[in-house]
This record gives sequence, structure tokens and C-alpha cells, in this order.
Amino acid sequence: MQALQVSKLQAHPQNEYFFDEMSGQKWEEFKESIKTSGVIEPIVVTQDLIIVSGHQRVRACRELGIVTILGEVRHYDNHDGRCAEDWVIKDLIETNVRQRGNIGGSELKAVHRVDELRRIYKVDGGGKHKSCDNVTTSGEPVTAEEACKAAGIDYASYRQFKSLSDLIPDWQELLDSGNVSASVASRIIGKLSEDEQEQLYNALPVKERITAKLTDKYLCQIRQQQVEMEQKEKQWQGTNASLANRLNLIVAKNNELDDRITELKQKGDPELVAKIDKLQEDCRRAYENYQKANSENYNLKCKLQDSQQKINEANGYIQELLEQTEALEDNALTSEQMRELTNLRAENKRLERELAQQEPTPLAEPVMPSYTMGGLKKFLCTTKSELETYLNSKTLNLNAEAGDNDYIKEMIGELVPLALHVKDKVCTLVA
Repeated sequence: MQALQVSKLQAHPQNEYFFDEMSGQKWEEFKESIKTSGVIEPIVVTQDLIIVSGHQRVRACRELGIVTILGEVRHYDNHDGRCAEDWVIKDLIETNVRQRGNIGGSELKAVHRVDELRRIYKVDGGGKHKSCDNVTTSGEPVTAEEACKAAGIDYASYRQFKSLSDLIPDWQELLDSGNVSASVASRIIGKLSEDEQEQLYNALPVKERITAKLTDKYLCQIRQQQVEMEQKEKQWQGTNASLANRLNLIVAKNNELDDRITELKQKGDPELVAKIDKLQEDCRRAYENYQKANSENYNLKCKLQDSQQKINEANGYIQELLEQTEALEDNALTSEQMRELTNLRAENKRLERELAQQEPTPLAEPVMPSYTMGGLKKFLCTTKSELETYLNSKTLNLNAEAGDNDYIKEMIGELVPLALHVKDKVCTLVA
């Protein structure tokens, strides 16, 4: 044992990968214990003064202004079939687990500890040592259960949370910050592929705490989108197959024409040869223009699909905000919600304008409805229902603009006489 200068000691770069730092009341009590009683248990460092055991004790000394600490310097080298760094990590994990007792903390970091010890001890999935010469196994874990015990976690918990190590970094950060529980992360998210995890992460409102219900909701949306994309892909494949068949027919016809052209050229009429050459050049240019137009049309369709998806998302979000608004007892939106709703509506209008400008083909002429007595009944029923909805709406004044009241009064004033005329006409027809 020797006194070590605290300022010269360095934390092991993987310590935070395996262990949480003390915090809150527990950390304050730990510092108070060192302040009043000193460091009782010596720390362990490598020959390069890298801390193996005692990170929290050194941290407390630095905060308390203690300049020296009692410690053991161990010399690590390659021996018994393991490199020096593996021996350091082995001691880093096992020594800290023994000293901390009920270690608690992050389930993900506990999984990291088990996986690392299984690698070092070469314990495979079946719980046995992998065959390896020159490795001393006396007293070492030989099963996954024993590796878990050495890492400070029970085997059942390890199996439950093993999938946490398969999370992409974004989800691991949310797990560490407490925005998603280990149970939700292992039971739902850990079973997804990396691409599905990334899609879910981008879709979720990460500023909120992520629950299982919220995760399931967005997973259903993503899977529905995947089904729709697969259906569209099948449609494109069918269209491509049809185009390929047509192209094959065109190529066959073109080959026949080439043979005919060759035959005519062999007759040696210069004027006829010149006409044929010009016709071939015109055909070539027409085909190039067709390919260019086809490519532009495909790109435009992709843009249309993207714009339509954004419009649908904006409409859905606006509808959610409106539903939330009706539930408010004070019948008013917060300034932040009002600003967000206004921005979404502006974005929605912009996308609709963009969609209208990008339409690649003209719309078909609308089919005019048949104005029958049955149609009039349906129209009046729908109109009555819509007017009652507006009458009972708590958000009728939402985003009202200057002049809206006068315009509505004027329109209703014109509709009342018109409705009376329709009534008279109906009475005349019935009579």
C-alpha cells in the first residue's frame, strides 16, 4: 500500500460503461462518511495509475479537496492466455461488484457487465467454457448463471434484459435518461430490427416519457405504413412487368424494321437511304424524349406521394389538437398550442398548393350529381346535421378572422329566401 496523489489518478475509460455513478442523497451520505472517517478501503490502480477499483472514492476526495489516498498498485501483463487489459476489466467489474454489494443501477449496464465477463471467461450460450488452451479456469465462472452472479445480477433478470444490448445508441440514451423503462425497451423495442428501431425513434415524441401504450400506438402506425408501401411496391412491380412486355414487343418490332431497312438500303437508292437515315434519327430522338419524360414523371410521382403523406400527417395532428381543444374546460388553447396549430395549418396549405402544382396528369371531369328528390333529402339531412354540429361546437371561434361574422350573417340571409323558394317548388311538384 502507498499514498497516491489524487491529481495523478485517471478513471478507467470503460467504468461508466459498466457502472452508474452515485447521485442524490446516497452520494451526499457517502461524501460525509469520507469527510468524517476518511477512506477506509484502499483503492486499486494499475501500474499506469488507471483506477481499477475506487472511482467513487477518488471522485469524493476531489470534491472534498483531499490530495492523497491510500491505494494498491497492481502490475497487469499478458499471462494465462489473457491480455493485460482483460485482466484489468475482470478486476474492474468483480472488485466493484463485491464492494458495492446490492449494486442496482442501470439494467443495460448490468447486461454489459455479464456479456464482458462471459467474453473474458469464454462462457458460451449453453453455459459452458469454450475450448481454449492455456486458460486457467480454476475458481472461475463456467456457466452463464455464475457469470451473472459475478456481475451482480440474477440470471432471470439478465435473460429478460439481454435484448437491451441490441438497442441502437439513440434508444440506449433514452434508457439511461429514464425516458423509457427497461421493461418497455426489452419487451417491445429490443425485439425490433435496427431499421425498425430507428423508424420508431423518429416517429415518437421523445420529449415525453415513452410508455408501452404509446410505443404500441406508433408501432401500429409504422407497420400500417409498411403494409401500404408493400402494396404500392406490388403495384409498381405489376406496372413494370406490363411495361417490360410492351418494351419486348417494341424491340421485336424494331428488329423487324431494322431488317427491312437493311434490305431497302441494299437496293442502293440514295434518296431512299437518306429518308431512312432521317427517319431513324427522328425515332432515336423520340425514344430519348420518351425516356426523359418517363423518368421525370416517375420523380414527380414520388414527390406527390411524399407531399400527400405530409398532408395526411398534418391533418391527423390538427385533428388531434382540435380534439384536445374540445376537452379543455376553459374552451381555450394555450398560446403555444395556438402557435403550433397555426403553423401546421400554414404548412398544410403550402403542401396542398405544392401538390396541386405537381399534379402530372389532368384530373378527370367530375361526374355531375343527379338532382332528385332523394338527393335533396340527403343534402338537407346532412346540412341540418352540420349546422347542429357548428351550433354546439366549443371551438367555433377558433382562428376567427376580421369580417367572418358579417360574411356568415350575409350568407345565411341569402340562404333563407333560397330555402323558401325550394320549399315552394317542392310543394308545387307534390301538388
